[in-house]
Amino acid sequence: MFEFFVDKNRLTMQRKEPVTSGSVNTYRVRFLFSRDWEGLTRTAVFKGGGETRSVLLDEAGECAIPWEVLQKPLGLLEAGVYGTCGGRTALPTVWASLGIILPGAVPGEETQPPTPDAYQQILAQTQEAWEGAAQSAAEAARLAQDADMASKAAAQSVQQLQAVQEASEAAARTAAAARTAAESAAAQAADCAQAASGAADSAQAASEAAAQRAEQAAALTARMPVIRDGVWWVYDPEQGEYVSGGQPAQGEKGDVGETGPAGKTGERGERGETGAVPELAIGDVATLPAGESAAAAITGTPEHPVLHLSLPEGRPGNNAVIDPTLSRPGEAADAASVGIAVAGRAGAVFDACGPSPVVAVDMAEPDTPLQPVSEIKPVQAGNTKNSLHPAGWDGVELRVSGKNLVDEKEMLNPDNWLLIPSALFYYRLPCKENKTYTISIGKDIGLDEIGVDFVLALATYDGGSYALKRTLLIVQHASDRHEYNPTFTFTAEPGTAYFLRALSITDPPVHSALASVVRTLQLELGGQATEYEPYRGGVYTAAFPETVCGGTYDWAKGVLTVTHEMTELAISPLQEPRTLQLTPQRSLAVSGDNIIFSDTGDTSVTFQADLKKYVDRRISEAVKAVAAVRQAEE
Repeated sequence: MFEFFVDKNRLTMQRKEPVTSGSVNTYRVRFLFSRDWEGLTRTAVFKGGGETRSVLLDEAGECAIPWEVLQKPLGLLEAGVYGTCGGRTALPTVWASLGIILPGAVPGEETQPPTPDAYQQILAQTQEAWEGAAQSAAEAARLAQDADMASKAAAQSVQQLQAVQEASEAAARTAAAARTAAESAAAQAADCAQAASGAADSAQAASEAAAQRAEQAAALTARMPVIRDGVWWVYDPEQGEYVSGGQPAQGEKGDVGETGPAGKTGERGERGETGAVPELAIGDVATLPAGESAAAAITGTPEHPVLHLSLPEGRPGNNAVIDPTLSRPGEAADAASVGIAVAGRAGAVFDACGPSPVVAVDMAEPDTPLQPVSEIKPVQAGNTKNSLHPAGWDGVELRVSGKNLVDEKEMLNPDNWLLIPSALFYYRLPCKENKTYTISIGKDIGLDEIGVDFVLALATYDGGSYALKRTLLIVQHASDRHEYNPTFTFTAEPGTAYFLRALSITDPPVHSALASVVRTLQLELGGQATEYEPYRGGVYTAAFPETVCGGTYDWAKGVLTVTHEMTELAISPLQEPRTLQLTPQRSLAVSGDNIIFSDTGDTSVTFQADLKKYVDRRISEAVKAVAAVRQAEE
């Protein structure tokens, strides 16, 4: 789904996804509006492939992208919104890009109907037999009708004969003529009677033929084909037995059909036996210096686990109470005292403030809400060597990720690459100045399988020009040149941005090669490449209602504090900072170490640690480990 924040007449994208040509009612767009839009009827406008379509937004501010603007690939897709009041346009926005329309898969040729199998052919023969019997019966009925008509003609001739006889009795003068007429009528009656007899015989023969065909059809129906030794066998009425048809009974394996609907939920099983309830005991409790990460270990058995804790000292506070039972190294602590201390620490807020972007949240469960505050560093315009950003900031970006800093999905979206003349594309890497990074590519990318010339390199930009830093991968088929530098370590210099550089990534073959490479590409902090880990985390953005030259932004509270302003082309601090209320955003931690930073400066982060969940997780891990050891011993 796409998501935009509409601030008066400005559109700011907060979420996006790739789109393909030929899609119909597939992609939805959500618009979040500022108070300037209250009372206006809101309509979205989409433009792409030479088509423009308007869609009225629903109550949630959402709509689907019209299919008409997605018909032509490799074109730019744009969107805008306008509000109306009383039938007149009151507030239109500027156009915003949704990205390039990628080519979608097109349908293939229509398939021809399959050849009938043996069983279908036999059924067709049976149908023909029945149809033949029906035709014979119809012919017999027609002949019977002809015989009936002949019989009626004969009866009429007899009546004529009687009339002639009556005429001969009445007039002697016409006796000879009457006698001749009678003889003629008698002959005609005999011919008609003979014709009627022949018609009756034909009807009888047709009826017998129809009965015979009906018997054959019934025999074929009663003696259906059977399968023997993997071949269809059919019944031969003349031989009076089954004969092999030579047609295999099982055809080639067809395509897997669609998954059917889920079956009904089965009956609930019987309740298992109650397992042993672990009796947790507290073992050694060690005190660590303030700032170090807490640790826990479990010994004993699953039924009687023993928990050992190493807890860092907290920062000095007002009216702090120190439990002396927790400060004697090497001695087992009182269980009740430890329980009180643990309960007290369970609600503690762990602070990760400082310039380091790495935040250890091992004691926090995944998806723990973070409370980041990003610095908005004052930047003087014109000093491009020390900064790649002009004076003032229109928004801030926050990244929260695990070890791997490169988002594969984000990198495969051509909209996230900068196009420089000579068809060179640049993708900016999230690097922080004075930090050491290692970029690596896995060994299983398959260089021989890349069917197009492809080059991937590390490049820099110092505010004036782009420069090649390191070639990571070269595939040139014409010269049979393959160059592969899987690992490179560098320290980000101040005032320098770092990019991946490639050529013509919008071409489908090159884009496919890029996809093969980035699935094993990793950018991580430190001077040594470690095992590949997929990208975990998210990117959060906040748009400012005005240009901010310096201050801080609290993501969890949505409070923007402005401390500097631009005066006569110079940035100066305000005598009294002022605050602006923005929409709060909820950013979440990932498991393990988190790398958290923003593009406007350093970010300080606090989060609520759940010590109970941490201890429960360690107990569960220990129980599983003991069970695995026992199973291995058995």
